[in-house]
Amino acid sequence: MTRLKVINASPPPPPSRVALISLTTFCNAACPFCCVLDILNRPELNPTDDQIIKRMVESRAEGCTILGFTGGEPTVHPRFAEFCRRGRELGYESITINTNGIQFKSRAWTEAALDAGLSHIDFSIHGEDAEMHDAMMARPGAFEAFRRGMSHLRELSAKYHPVLGATTVVTARNAPRLPAIAAMLVDEGIPTLRFKHCFEGAEGADVALVARYSDLMVHVREAVRVARARGAMVTLTHFPLCLLGDEAVFATDLVEENILSINRDGAVLIDGRASDHRRGAASVCEGCSLASVCTKLDERYVALHGESELRPVAGGAALRDFLYQGLARHPGEPMAGQVRRFLTATQPSAAPKPSLLVPGSDSMNIGFISPTFRVLEMNWEHDYEMVKLGVPTVMGHLYRLGYRDLEHWDFDAQICDACAEDPAAFDLRQYFDQALVAGFLAGTDDTLRAQTEKLIAVLGVTEKAIFGISLSAVLDRIVNVMALAAVAQCIARVLRERYPKCTIIIGGLQASPDSTQPAIYQRIMEECPAIDYAFVGHVEAITIQVFRNILNGEHERNRVLGPRVIYRGEDGAIHFGRGDDAGVASDVLKLSGLRKGVPEHTNIGANAMAAAGGLVEPLPPVVIAAQALMRRKTVIDGLQHTPAPEGSKAGDFERTDLSAAEAGEHAYDTIPAAVPVFDPKLVDRFRYSGRQLMKRFHFDKETMLKFSRFEDDKIVVLPHIFIRGCNAPCGFCSYAYSKIEGEDLAETVAGLRFLSETYDCKHFHFLNTQINSVYKYAEMFCDALVDQKLDILWSDCCNMRSLDEHLLEKMRKAGAMRLVFGVESPEDSMLRMINKGINTETIERLLKASHDLGIWNHVLLIAGMPHETKVKQDRIMEFLERTAPTTDFYSVSSYYLIATSPWGKNPEKFGIERITDPGRFLEEQSFNEIPGGRWESEGLRWEEKKKQIVASTQLFYKTITRAKGQSRCVAGNIDLYLLMFLYSALGHDQKAEISRLYLETAKTIFPGQGPSAGTSSEGSAETVPRHRFRVNIPYILGRVNEADQFSLVNIPVDFDVHPHSSGERGFASSPRYTFTWRSPALQNLSEQGTLQTRNRLADNLPQLVSQLIRVLTPFLQALDGRLAPATAERMAELVAINLPRYKPFTNEGYTVVGPSTQRTIMERNLEWSGLSS
Repeated sequence: MTRLKVINASPPPPPSRVALISLTTFCNAACPFCCVLDILNRPELNPTDDQIIKRMVESRAEGCTILGFTGGEPTVHPRFAEFCRRGRELGYESITINTNGIQFKSRAWTEAALDAGLSHIDFSIHGEDAEMHDAMMARPGAFEAFRRGMSHLRELSAKYHPVLGATTVVTARNAPRLPAIAAMLVDEGIPTLRFKHCFEGAEGADVALVARYSDLMVHVREAVRVARARGAMVTLTHFPLCLLGDEAVFATDLVEENILSINRDGAVLIDGRASDHRRGAASVCEGCSLASVCTKLDERYVALHGESELRPVAGGAALRDFLYQGLARHPGEPMAGQVRRFLTATQPSAAPKPSLLVPGSDSMNIGFISPTFRVLEMNWEHDYEMVKLGVPTVMGHLYRLGYRDLEHWDFDAQICDACAEDPAAFDLRQYFDQALVAGFLAGTDDTLRAQTEKLIAVLGVTEKAIFGISLSAVLDRIVNVMALAAVAQCIARVLRERYPKCTIIIGGLQASPDSTQPAIYQRIMEECPAIDYAFVGHVEAITIQVFRNILNGEHERNRVLGPRVIYRGEDGAIHFGRGDDAGVASDVLKLSGLRKGVPEHTNIGANAMAAAGGLVEPLPPVVIAAQALMRRKTVIDGLQHTPAPEGSKAGDFERTDLSAAEAGEHAYDTIPAAVPVFDPKLVDRFRYSGRQLMKRFHFDKETMLKFSRFEDDKIVVLPHIFIRGCNAPCGFCSYAYSKIEGEDLAETVAGLRFLSETYDCKHFHFLNTQINSVYKYAEMFCDALVDQKLDILWSDCCNMRSLDEHLLEKMRKAGAMRLVFGVESPEDSMLRMINKGINTETIERLLKASHDLGIWNHVLLIAGMPHETKVKQDRIMEFLERTAPTTDFYSVSSYYLIATSPWGKNPEKFGIERITDPGRFLEEQSFNEIPGGRWESEGLRWEEKKKQIVASTQLFYKTITRAKGQSRCVAGNIDLYLLMFLYSALGHDQKAEISRLYLETAKTIFPGQGPSAGTSSEGSAETVPRHRFRVNIPYILGRVNEADQFSLVNIPVDFDVHPHSSGERGFASSPRYTFTWRSPALQNLSEQGTLQTRNRLADNLPQLVSQLIRVLTPFLQALDGRLAPATAERMAELVAINLPRYKPFTNEGYTVVGPSTQRTIMERNLEWSGLSS
């Protein structure tokens, strides 16, 4: 399978038109395989200068934007540089050549050519050393000329930035040395390689050099592997596609060419694809599905070796399998887009491969759409997302009821892929414009139509009886929630126009508090008449009954399923359902898990275990809370309190605000959860190879070679939930005192085996509220994973109340790779107020134990909690610094008063005076602290408290950044795919190496990381000049996820160093220099978040820079006075080296990027390809 799908999308723009113009037949080499060997060195065939200029002018008028000079050897023409300059004057965007490189041995000639406009150079290199290359070209000294030319290009690269490539002609003689040739070329700094078969049809070519394709392929495949391991791009030319196998995805045959080639007499030689005009002697190719693009066989090759090697790919299914297999082995290559377009053009109606789901098989069909704003997030192209869980949970219930015609389309797959190929493909920020959205929905403004229709086309949406649109992707400010709803509204309108008989449902809204959601749904439906239903809250049996009733044509039954069902009446008015869940069918109720025993949805998994011999006897139905733990609720002061969970130490629980005796007992429920069913095609879009991961996370060349044996490993991370609710009494949390819902242990293990085997998945992201709500259950769960040999890696939340070293060891053995601990405010008096049941000593001990076991520790923190004083802050920061060596990642949230939390329900009991209506949105909640009392509060009023929350959040970020020596651990994505890959490859025992590699990747994704300065700024192709240094100011944009985590960005500010003699006036002067600063370009940053965020950033910038200048000025003056650097360039370099050691600078979380060194062309190309260390 492949993560690429055949889609019915609008056609891509045509490829740039290339003009190929021959300058001469003369050549200074004599390659025996030359494709124009029969016309070389024939003066009578040379075009005149006037003819060359005429062809250039005419080709430009024909729409050509790329000018390619050919020959012979084009560089031997005495007026080569003049032709390049004339090409630029005519408006050609780039000028390219294929050359033997001999002329480049002259530095003066090389610079003259580059200065005239030569931009793209493709060298013909056929050996890894002088012995082989010179022999292949029949020209002594050719290899040395190439090496000297590369040296000149490295020296001139900073000024002219040429784009380099190399073509190696594959012959019987040099084929065994192809891997060595590939390694040499990449090490020289050439990032794009092409391997081309030698037989192209020229009269007089040496047939002794023509080996059988099947004999060459072992060397070609190894050369491809070596080049890719070093980060180079690879293409293959003039190899029959059927013989390339998995490597066919690299073939230039699939490239959409648009070439115009005219000879000296004006005759058109090529107009379109070059491969359409060559070869084609093999008769067996006639029935091959690849025949329309493959260059096939040369007639003389057939005479030499016959055509028995060929393996025609006959039929649409065979073609899809052939190309899918190649993309599965080599996913993410630049050729993937060409393959997808080829399949779209040749088989627009191709049926998908057989899978768990069968789209198109039933008139009772359902399609789900998950819109997101991922492409507006920071570093979205660096971070891999995983398939979502909400829609697959619904699909799982429907699947168990017998519905198979289900499809899921996700912006994070198709839309992100489209934006990766073309960053300007979509502008989702338009959906934040309420006027544009309202105009489109009202039919008065069609601005959004083209983009909305393109979204649907790129997703590949097809007609369905029901469309479900999920709004679960945005969990922060209401303005962003409503913008996502606007996307859904616009999509719904277009779907209604196309498919008038369909029914459209929306759900998954993430506005907080939950009490606001019914009114928001009502507003969304009133604004968009195309939406028929909305469902409020989480998925449950009623949700599934709504879908069934619609498919059965029984809409009236949905009107009595309770107020969580919102529907549109015949009159177009919006209504809330009546009654309760009495209308839910018995078989649907079973799906919710309200019974004991192994439910239907685990039968497949249980049978698989039995068939594999994994179960000698069925596991006993161990309920998540055993009968012995069923306890009564105790009400104290109007609140329900819980006892110490199983496995907790009494001493731990006595440190909460209520003793164990006061807290009383708590009831548990047993509600087995359901295994989700994912759309297999979507899962494959989120499946990545080791090579993709290493390139995405910028592994350096040596590390990629070290991990090359893992490059074909495939990783997909699937989410799953089998425990809901929380038995902890944390005061800030809306989950406090909630009932625990879960499966029998046997069900959970069977479900995980089903997911693992069905989707070929060994990596799971559990989204349980906590894996160890009940200590005994967690222990038995780990034992079962080990006993059943599931061999999976997983991540989950874990509380420290029901945790000890013994359970941690079991978790590690069962595959726990990452654990998320909620420590919130790690200071003992704050922990008592929160009711955590632990103290800082316990937290430190367990973090160290987990770290020593090789588990990745992720802690959750909340800044600015009620009664957080300066003294308590200092103790929290000391704790963070002490535990930095054993903590790997942090999520920092700013405190919000949640209406449904214990503190929100009874604020006065906890020294809180509520100001706002608890029914207002989360970000609108405000409160005063009541001074004094048991909480030792400073009694801040809201205006002061609001400022303190912001300052505390900044302080958390700065302290962690300083303690860890980098900010990725608190500002970045958790990078689960990267961690899963590293743990799979290295194991828990190599956590130190995993941490090192994780930090190394931050140097590119998050510039300025670590103790040493970087070389360039993220998001900017501009290098830092020698007289300049760049400082990154940390700035919090806004909340971004369900953990209420804030997004931290680095705002780059450039500082220039000027000698006093320059006359520049700046913000500061030292004994020898003056310093000025340049306002950063905020465009890239401003694309993240809302208009409010962008305006706030612009407003705060002067203050942020002013604060930075106050820190820098005394440092700059002291540095110049002490070290007396002789030049401005040296001063800038010394600043970058020494600033990271300056405490007032690092304490604020600033990072510095130094001036660029004089990089070689190899270093520049490696950096461009993502391989520079």
